[in-house]
Amino acid sequence: MRAAFLASVVVLVTGSGCYSSSLPSPILPFTDCARSRGKDGSYRGAIDVTESGSRCMNWTEVAGFKERYPSRGIGEHNHCRNPDGRIRPWCFFRNHKGRVDWGYCDCKQGSVRLQGGRSKLDGRVEVYLGGVWGSVCGNDWGKEDAAVVCRQLGEGVSGLARTVPLFRLQTAKLHWLAVHCQGEEPDLLQCPKTTWRGEECSLAAAVTCTQQRVVETLPIRLVGGRSQSEGRVEVFHAGQWGSICDDQWDDNEAEVVCRQLGLSGFARAWSQSHFGKGSGRVWLDDVRCSGNELTLEQCSKSAWGEHNCLHSEDAGVSCSPLTDGITRLVGGAGSHEGRLEIFFRGQWGTVCDDGWTESNTQVVCRELGYRLGETLLSEGLDMNPVPRFGLGSGPILLDDVSCTGKEPSLLLCNRGEWLRHDCTHHEDVNIACSSERSADSPPA
Repeated sequence: MRAAFLASVVVLVTGSGCYSSSLPSPILPFTDCARSRGKDGSYRGAIDVTESGSRCMNWTEVAGFKERYPSRGIGEHNHCRNPDGRIRPWCFFRNHKGRVDWGYCDCKQGSVRLQGGRSKLDGRVEVYLGGVWGSVCGNDWGKEDAAVVCRQLGEGVSGLARTVPLFRLQTAKLHWLAVHCQGEEPDLLQCPKTTWRGEECSLAAAVTCTQQRVVETLPIRLVGGRSQSEGRVEVFHAGQWGSICDDQWDDNEAEVVCRQLGLSGFARAWSQSHFGKGSGRVWLDDVRCSGNELTLEQCSKSAWGEHNCLHSEDAGVSCSPLTDGITRLVGGAGSHEGRLEIFFRGQWGTVCDDGWTESNTQVVCRELGYRLGETLLSEGLDMNPVPRFGLGSGPILLDDVSCTGKEPSLLLCNRGEWLRHDCTHHEDVNIACSSERSADSPPA
């Protein structure tokens, strides 16, 4: 949102005071807030405090703002959002002068940590609220509460509840006198609790988390790709295969899928039914992984069958064993000729012919295992000449490549940055190498 627009909406604010609540707002794990970045950010949690500790205003107090950003999560609430593509969720608030201001939200709000234990999975429970880490009194602390803490930490759902002496009560910060979880809540803020108001407390809540050793395997497969290492992700549930919606789908989820399938290499997420539309059920939505899980079963996700998607939003994955910089020639009569393509970050792309020389061609052919080669000019004399082996359809990955002819790989030549160019696919490099293989250079 431009500064000018912010100024204009501030003028339109009604005089009805700032929205507040006497109870802390339940929130999703703070990582959802931290990961909701950039133009595609879509945080939908309930954090309502800025980094400065100010309580957010209700969005509807800013006249016309909801209408300007429809379908962006703006409504009759004061929860942080990023409807305008800012780098992370934010909200309006009233500053000390009573004027409307805005600020980024405190994505650590509600997070937990373990202190003073024998390991990272053991210790006194501390919760981050209002910019301060504080303990929880051990009154009625039980296994259900410990299970929620361990789940929130991502260290498994099993946990041993303990209490430890709380020293220096006069200097220690306590947030809650008691917590009463059912054991299924995703984080402590969604559990019923009692605020500490100076009551006597000699024992603090502590926990020892146990990492899961038995991993429940969720059957998955890749369908519709050109190889067994790519395709639409399908999961098996209730006797039938179904797809996954691409909401929140990114490379972290792809990493887990590839690991579960035993496929190594570069993991990349694909959205918008890149590998074709499924025809069965859409089984899962809002799958969120850290990238370190062993299976999708360990990731946060919607309930089975609950979604707001069509098959045009089916999620896909490619688990490429290739490394960045590998080259190939496509579209010709054989692997010795064609449009030059190079592999980068999970996908193939073309190379622009700006400044391309025969020395560059010799490097490519030698890298592919051929002795010699020549550059083939595009056909046609109009403004959009057609490359000999057709137009590429992927990204243009490199431009302004300059080799001496002695380099063993195109990546060792002088070149521009990846994806930075001023070209179209009408300028794709086309090469024909001699079909005679080099005796001292096996094919890549």
